[in-house]
Amino acid sequence: MSKYLKLSERKEFMHVGRRPRFTVRDDTETITLSHADGIWMATYSNPEIIEAFGCDTMPTAYTTKLDAVTVAEHIKAANPNASVLFDFIL
Repeated sequence: MSKYLKLSERKEFMHVGRRPRFTVRDDTETITLSHADGIWMATYSNPEIIEAFGCDTMPTAYTTKLDAVTVAEHIKAANPNASVLFDFIL
């Protein structure tokens, strides 16, 4: 198994305004991590999550004392089929 992604699996980096964004295939669920008031927040693209909770952004169980990469690893472990993105520059 190669440690490199196939070209079709790579995320395409592009700028939108001043913030970097990653684009993924439309059929891939995305979870975008951001932080507010000392809490890591997760924004979901899954319509079932949005319908169930009435919003697309929810707090996670993690404070910002935990680094971004560790939070992303925990979120990815709980959601293996989703792409975990950041809404800021690391």
